[in-house]
Amino acid sequence: MSLEEVDIMKLLYIAPTKINMKKLDGVAKKITAQAKVFSNVYDVILLYRDDENVVLYRVNEGRFVKLGSGKSKFDILRAVFDVIIQEKIDFSYIRYPNSDPLFLSLLKRMKEKGIRVVIEIPTYPYDEEGKESIKGRIIHLVDVCFRIKMYKYIERIVTYSNDDVIFGVNTIRTVNGLDFERVQESNYSCVDRNIHMCGVATFHQIHGYDRLIEGINHYYKNGGKRDITFDVVGYGDNEILHEYQKMVKTYQLENRVVFHGRLDGTELDDMYDKAAIGVNSLAIHRQNLENESTLKTREYAAKGLLILSSSFIDAFDENDNSKYVCRVPADDTPIDIERAIRFYDELYNNEDIGSLRRQIRTKARAVCDMSVTLQPVIDFWNK
Repeated sequence: MSLEEVDIMKLLYIAPTKINMKKLDGVAKKITAQAKVFSNVYDVILLYRDDENVVLYRVNEGRFVKLGSGKSKFDILRAVFDVIIQEKIDFSYIRYPNSDPLFLSLLKRMKEKGIRVVIEIPTYPYDEEGKESIKGRIIHLVDVCFRIKMYKYIERIVTYSNDDVIFGVNTIRTVNGLDFERVQESNYSCVDRNIHMCGVATFHQIHGYDRLIEGINHYYKNGGKRDITFDVVGYGDNEILHEYQKMVKTYQLENRVVFHGRLDGTELDDMYDKAAIGVNSLAIHRQNLENESTLKTREYAAKGLLILSSSFIDAFDENDNSKYVCRVPADDTPIDIERAIRFYDELYNNEDIGSLRRQIRTKARAVCDMSVTLQPVIDFWNK
């Protein structure tokens, strides 16, 4: 559908987060990819902040306008009031920033102006997130008090969970999407029987990399012979990172588990080219979650990697989960490395490597390319 066919309806995408357009992280890649897909149908304005300013990005024109200083999500939300006065906005897509009086006031004002609002909640349920600190508990308490009033002002909530209703609002159920055009297929080649695993994350307890480190330690304590390497890429909760590093030192696995910090661009591509298996979250049960819809699993799949996970990977359908995903128990037991080896050997011994990579990428693209995952939202607005 072209812009002309919908009379160039205008969409305001509110992303109350920091984005560095020159060095996109995972969340920023997702937001900009979503804006790009929406721009195929609507005239899109993306509102976000950089290091110093609130920025209005006219996606269809490729033009950036600085609206003033901005250090927090509140600066972005305040800027929205001016934008909806100056622009004729038909729809608004909002990445959920937690509820508070300012956010509710903004939603009310948008409804008064006839703007049809859809909110995306990236993780649901999310009540266990961020409660480790006093500030996090206060934010959560305020959110609980005000989120139950959102139903008055918004039309749908986009969720990657199985919920039909959230906070009294009907949902649009979809899966997390990825712009596959941005991701090149891996050049991994199975030249030996060594198994390289790669975990890319912003560290939280749900990633559960301690389970894999424990599993590698058990494997070698019990006479394991295969060369297993786990490359850890990312940053995040320093306490969790230090816990991983301490375990590696205690078990003398420095040559098996390697911490690379944050990698981007060609450095990250080079890391993926060495990996046969991408490590997804191994401990979502620690936040009482049964399912998740992570960006990293899409990137693994787009690269053509097999995946190690304690949960179903919604980048694939049921049959492809059975083939390309090594499921491990959703508990705190060490990962069974022998099981992972059998999984690896079965596929890499029986499949042409290039063909396997392309199979994985093609199967995932049909399910979770951004153009597929956002179509239900576009269909809802265009009814």
